[in-house]
Amino acid sequence: MKQISPLSKGSGKLGSTVFAVNSGVQIAREYQPKVSNPNTEAQQDTRARFKLMSQLSAVMAPVIAIKKEGLKTARNQFQSINFGIVQFENENASINLNQVQLTKSNRSFAGFSADRSGGAAIAVELLASMAETADRVIYIAYEKQDDDSLALIGSKVCSTPGADGKFADTLPYSDKAVVLYAYAIKDSDASMTTKFGNLVAPSAEKVAKLLVSSSENMNGVNLTKTAGLTMDEGVDTGDSSTSVPVMVNISVTPNSLATLTGAGSYLKGSNVTLQATNIDSNYSFSGWSKNGQFVSAQNPYTFKATGDATFEAAFERND
Repeated sequence: MKQISPLSKGSGKLGSTVFAVNSGVQIAREYQPKVSNPNTEAQQDTRARFKLMSQLSAVMAPVIAIKKEGLKTARNQFQSINFGIVQFENENASINLNQVQLTKSNRSFAGFSADRSGGAAIAVELLASMAETADRVIYIAYEKQDDDSLALIGSKVCSTPGADGKFADTLPYSDKAVVLYAYAIKDSDASMTTKFGNLVAPSAEKVAKLLVSSSENMNGVNLTKTAGLTMDEGVDTGDSSTSVPVMVNISVTPNSLATLTGAGSYLKGSNVTLQATNIDSNYSFSGWSKNGQFVSAQNPYTFKATGDATFEAAFERND
């Protein structure tokens, strides 16, 4: 194990423990001398889905608007939030790009429409007024390449709601298949309005950088969900009315009682499985509550995603 002084953070292996430093924070994990490479269907499923999410997060990294939380980077959280909408079938992982979330929020978003029939730009505007609930709307355009990869071709930060409150703007034109995204921001104090106003040539990339910066206090900003829209080549109009996903959140107090899995964004009508593992030996799992109401004692617990929901895992202390 390498260590400069007794008070410094170290990295390397000491006995059965591996030490590392992540973002200046010392972490430790158990050393695994033999790493298996299992190939059960379930394990192939998980690996393929993780690989796809890793690749997608790299492409979306410049516009991911999620603030770092402790050791969880914006990309880490992006992968966690969107993992639930990745499908695995016929040995291939796939994702509905319209469902991708660039934000971590349960706040509703009006959705948006797009029209490129004029041939000079992609005109975008909200499906309903958000003049009272948003200070700006972020629009983002990706173009599908011949190899099915995505290339960011432009973005806009619209701070003018207009007479109808729909924040109309334009994105760069493309006659190829495009994937468009939008979300809204509401400032809760004047200092945040000033910070956004100070951005020179504002773009989705600059907004994302400001939001994820650990040096900025962004508690005064409220973001909405993200809406997405794909327009294939030859299609000139569309809207995102069916793309906003269902958001599922789970919690336990204190966090050290167990590891909870299942939170994230899901297609409406798809299966969601919540599970509590690594439970503190002094406690036993007693059930799940949804929005304060008991729903099940099953662990794992599977249900259909019908709308946004917050679940809490309950535990009882062993006698």
